[in-house]
Amino acid sequence: MSTPVPPFTEDRYRAYLAAFNKPDHDPLFRDFFAPDVTLVTLGNVLRGEAGIRTFYGYFHSCVREHIDLIAFYPCPGGAWAHVAMRLEAFEALTQEGLEAIGITGMPAIPKGLAYENEMFIHYALDANNRLTLLRCAEYVPPRESI
Repeated sequence: MSTPVPPFTEDRYRAYLAAFNKPDHDPLFRDFFAPDVTLVTLGNVLRGEAGIRTFYGYFHSCVREHIDLIAFYPCPGGAWAHVAMRLEAFEALTQEGLEAIGITGMPAIPKGLAYENEMFIHYALDANNRLTLLRCAEYVPPRESI
């Protein structure tokens, strides 16, 4: 069972983003995520700390990612966030590398490419105000633009 944390307000969400935008994701698992957290992105389901760390371990070894809040919408059992995501590939994120960690449907990103993207993310909370399900509704640019 997870330890209760403060309610998921806009200020708490901003604290979450500050933690997400740092290279060390330990605070995310300690302060925000439920033990059974699940992240759904581009049709991929990342389960628990191991699944999320495996994905971001590879992704952030190739791509700098920064997320800024545009708008925060609380809702029963969680919240929606409209965010701007900036990606900059300092190494090539390859299809082979993604497939090696079980990720499909995500485009490769060539070294040197930088782009911004807006997206909506739904955050579901457990009874202790910890994030248990994150679902990303993302626009994926056409492959020819990446």
